Amino acid sequence: MHSHYSDGALSPGQLVRKFAQEEYDVIALTDHGTINGIKEFLAACEAAGIKGIPGIEFNTEHVLEDLKCSVYLLGYNFDPDDDDLIKLCGELKGKTAEDRTDLSTEDAIKVISAAGGQAFLADPAKIEDLEERGSDEYWKNLEILLKDLKKKGLKGLECITPGHSDEEEFRFVQLAGKYHLHISSGTDFHSDDLY
Repeated sequence: MHSHYSDGALSPGQLVRKFAQEEYDVIALTDHGTINGIKEFLAACEAAGIKGIPGIEFNTEHVLEDLKCSVYLLGYNFDPDDDDLIKLCGELKGKTAEDRTDLSTEDAIKVISAAGGQAFLADPAKIEDLEERGSDEYWKNLEILLKDLKKKGLKGLECITPGHSDEEEFRFVQLAGKYHLHISSGTDFHSDDLY
């Protein structure tokens, strides 16, 4: 989920109250390129009796042989006081989403991992550069991407989101199992209008 610290509409505290009312027991804040809302989020989670997971989402670029693609990468369970993570977020501040793609996926994985976190490939169905979504070529390229990112430290795959079909979710779960990646589920919540 995303707060007003990036492209969401609600504060971290408002997000926690909303999802507490919906009876979630574990939630993560994954603002784009910033961790500014993490401390407020974790304090609100503690007050609401919900397990809060510090998170972040990076827009990155990955190049492998002839395959070049924009990849959204999620980081979970990191130390929000990590100096290198804070420095990277500072460097990204003020950049547009397009400008942020100069961050390599490998570098983002390294920073997340060094901060004690785990990197997950976000919303794989929306990676446009892998060919037409759902095509045989798409699935082949996704597998090539996952194999390479796993070698670079990728720990998980976001398999279940509102934007994935049942068939896609099933295949993502299969791929996560094949490559020994953790499975995550996300809402990609920005606001009630974009839920």
